[in-house]
Amino acid sequence: MGAPIFLKTFDFISLLFDMTEQFPNTERLVIITERLLNAGLKFQELLIEANACNEKSKQNKINSAKAELNKIRIYLNLALRWKILARERYSHVNGQMVEITNLLIKWKAPVRVNLPN
Repeated sequence: MGAPIFLKTFDFISLLFDMTEQFPNTERLVIITERLLNAGLKFQELLIEANACNEKSKQNKINSAKAELNKIRIYLNLALRWKILARERYSHVNGQMVEITNLLIKWKAPVRVNLPN
């Protein structure tokens, strides 16, 4: 059930690494780059951990993963504002995040089984 989100997240993390290689190497921007990549990796780790948990723990891990995704959004918005990320590239990355968010919402929904009476 969770496979599409894992594939999409893997591609997204690869995109973040490729994208940040083009960021300037000033000390201030290195910090943002590091935090952006760390949040991306932490997001992926939390999904892997959620997949191995019982339902209650899974929901907690997914909520933590959503927080990491929100951090990524903030860092990308800063990169856009500081003009180290082109608007077209931002739009592409943002589209990926929307897809991941939709997959996360579907994955988070508890499975309900209707049993015959």
